[in-house]
Amino acid sequence: MACALVAPACSSKDYVAVVDPAAAPATTAGRSGGRDAGGPATGGACGGERIALRRMDGAREDVCRARLAAQTFAHALCACGDVVAASGLTTDAFDSGDSGAGAGSDMLGAAVGSNGSLTASGGGEPSRIDGSVTLAGQASSQLAGEYAIGGDLRAAGDLALLGEMRVQRDAWLRGVTIAGGDGALVIDRDLHVDPERGGVTVASSVTVGGEIAEHAFEIAPPCACAPEALIDVAATVTAAEVDNDAHGIDPAMFAALADETRARLPCGQFRLDAIAAPAGLELEIDAPVVLLVEGAVSGRLDVTLGPAGSLDLFVGGQLALSPASRLASADAPARTRIYAGGGDVVLGPRLEANVYAPGAAVLAPAAVEISGALFADRIVFGGAAAVHYDRALLAGLAQCGAASGAACEACGACEGGLACAGGTCGACVQDADCCAPLACSEGTCAPLAL
Repeated sequence: MACALVAPACSSKDYVAVVDPAAAPATTAGRSGGRDAGGPATGGACGGERIALRRMDGAREDVCRARLAAQTFAHALCACGDVVAASGLTTDAFDSGDSGAGAGSDMLGAAVGSNGSLTASGGGEPSRIDGSVTLAGQASSQLAGEYAIGGDLRAAGDLALLGEMRVQRDAWLRGVTIAGGDGALVIDRDLHVDPERGGVTVASSVTVGGEIAEHAFEIAPPCACAPEALIDVAATVTAAEVDNDAHGIDPAMFAALADETRARLPCGQFRLDAIAAPAGLELEIDAPVVLLVEGAVSGRLDVTLGPAGSLDLFVGGQLALSPASRLASADAPARTRIYAGGGDVVLGPRLEANVYAPGAAVLAPAAVEISGALFADRIVFGGAAAVHYDRALLAGLAQCGAASGAACEACGACEGGLACAGGTCGACVQDADCCAPLACSEGTCAPLAL
């Protein structure tokens, strides 16, 4: 294990880099400028809670990191294009920030969104989505096998059901083909159909527990994929102001690691040339850290977070991690967020992190278990997929938003559980007042609950 920067003698406990956390700047005054000499300091992991983003339309936006994570990873799965699952898809939710609702807890909120379509084949066992499913594309979606959806179902295109499905809340459907028998589609509450777009023939194969409402409706895209919403990760990395000089951190320190390496990082925002760790790099993080990597991140990366630690990793190049990497604890994946600007991301059998790859596909060739969330251009699972969504991410909505009574233009502008209704932040009245997939509960926008 490499330790040349620490002591003349090596042991398994030595580090390649140890920076005194007490030296972290209290403000951004000592922060060095971005590659484009861009703008004033906006605060980083220790100088503040904000980061200066670049959007795909070229706009600059200063955002709170925790709020960014909450809005980016509001769904367990979100795709600008299609979601494909070859052998069963299951999502569930827990809250690592609630001592009474940790991993394995029974709660909703693990929503699935696609601006395109969803194709999922049954894996032999019943599949369950513990949240709402929103499919905004006009192409047909197909579900085969036995499915239970714990929230609402919205489909802008035709839905081909080759098996059985239960929707535990409401459904908005424009066209349905059912190959199952009697009671193949069960909707516990209301069914909304659009007669101008084909409608749904309610026969013995469809059971509706509430009312059947015929009216025109639109299905809004669930995933923020417009150029003004997408993050330009590479430009964000290049423009960011960093704390490297204050801590003596060389941007090339992890760019070509020949040996297994261990490093402890202080609170701060740091730019790196690349991370290449074929033998393994272990990062110990006991405070908020932002890493901005201009090139690729490859090899095995293990991240150990202390009680106050979190990692926001922005990768301007290719994200190509070894399947053996461990990026977070499976019990608290909300504290590791990865924003990837390169090509397709290939997953191994496990992932503990939240991954944003808006310009690429996230591919899992075989069965995969994910503790966290995915946002990508496309999501393709070659085998059975299980996603455990950490609702602790949503705590970030309480940061930096507009207060009650303040003017607003969209639902995401308001703090906490407030809705933007009539141009003012305040209590919600209906689900439509809230940013999907949140729902209105007693005047507050919140994840679905049992």
